[in-house]
Amino acid sequence: MKGLINIVRIYPIICNIWILLSMIGQIFYVDLMEKTYPFFGQSFFTNMIILILSYKFRFCLWHRILIYSMTFTLFIETLNIFGIENNYYFYIVLIYVFLSLVLSTFLYKINGCFKAMATNKSVGSNNK
Repeated sequence: MKGLINIVRIYPIICNIWILLSMIGQIFYVDLMEKTYPFFGQSFFTNMIILILSYKFRFCLWHRILIYSMTFTLFIETLNIFGIENNYYFYIVLIYVFLSLVLSTFLYKINGCFKAMATNKSVGSNNK
């Protein structure tokens, strides 16, 4: 169970950093998405599972902001794939992911992380 908690906790952080680096790489005409998508690719299904588990394990708001950022980026990408052209797709995603990472870091510094003891007790105990 601790492995699942760690995956749910770490994946949004890594995925948002990957999206940001991929968008910055496109400025220099380096396509990181194509080479790394099998490792860090996301879907609405996995994002919703991670969001549900985030509520189940009582993670903080800064963590959910990263999940919302991943989902918004995927939504904009899906619109672009289905032919809804957006000339500013790149800038919207870059700014949104950057701002969500800054906001999450700010909230983490101010409020700290979730209460590990309360979360571990809720996961491991029979109290429902």
